[in-house]
Amino acid sequence: MNDSASGRCLCGAVRFEVARMPREIGACHCGMCRRWSGGGPLLGGISEAPVAITAGEALQWYAASSWGERGFCGECGGSLFWRQKGAAAGWLVCIAALPDSADAAAGESTAPQLAQHIFIDDKPAYYAFADAAPRLTGAEFTAAVVAKMPAAKRAFVKTFIALESVKKRLRPRPAPAADGERCGACLCGGVKFSLPQAGVGAGNAGMCHCGQCRRWGGGAGVVCVDTPGAMLESADTLRWYRTSKQSERGFCARCGTPLFWREAAGDGGAITEVCAGALQDDRGITVSRHIYVDDKPAYYDLAGDAERLTGAEYESRVAGEKRDAGPAARSP
Repeated sequence: MNDSASGRCLCGAVRFEVARMPREIGACHCGMCRRWSGGGPLLGGISEAPVAITAGEALQWYAASSWGERGFCGECGGSLFWRQKGAAAGWLVCIAALPDSADAAAGESTAPQLAQHIFIDDKPAYYAFADAAPRLTGAEFTAAVVAKMPAAKRAFVKTFIALESVKKRLRPRPAPAADGERCGACLCGGVKFSLPQAGVGAGNAGMCHCGQCRRWGGGAGVVCVDTPGAMLESADTLRWYRTSKQSERGFCARCGTPLFWREAAGDGGAITEVCAGALQDDRGITVSRHIYVDDKPAYYDLAGDAERLTGAEYESRVAGEKRDAGPAARSP
């Protein structure tokens, strides 16, 4: 049986093949992964064999830490890979970049399964999962990784991690501005923005599980906050990718962070949604609805009582709201 699989980014400019479809998936809830995946956790599986890049001119790599780098498409911003710097094999492949049909076509015993959650102590309150997979804090996961290393390397890595932990604790938490604004940025800081406090609050966020959003962020769905009035403060690396006649997505072309959604209109309309992962302070945000749940793959499940809408139900609701509100309302 051929267990290989072909994957691609959202626009198809980057294409690749893995020798074996990952069967065990990890969900990373660390702040860096959530920022890079649009607000939800990054979901990926390890490819022990080298990943074959079959179309890679648009593939970009961003050094997100001293030892790791993230691969994404420079055309659409689709999140694709994580690897140790320069590693030829052992890449983490974003499971959303691989075909959803794989878990439907395979038997239950070989379908991708969510095997563990890591950095669970960094997970925000606005989403929750219903599975029974093990949940490890950042310290527990790091200890498990270090324990598998050769003894000669262990002491150096422990010291390095300890120093990084101290730096993280000393880093000041951003304080809200005097007028209640919230600030946000991409992973590298090339794009920065601010939001009026009035536009961010409980119930203003939705989690989209459509194939486009999952392929764009590389995770369990993009969490978007309805925030008309976003003000760009630095946008040198901001790039827009049109995903339909009605809408386009904004991302950082240097680090690949998903950032914005807006209605496409000539030179671009106003930003109407911001990815929750880009916010420096996500306290008080709650997800009130999950949309396109009929597109959600079987390898993750959600907890909580937020409303769940199929694609048809959501599009019907948006169309009705547009009719009620007039031409200024958002298109689906």
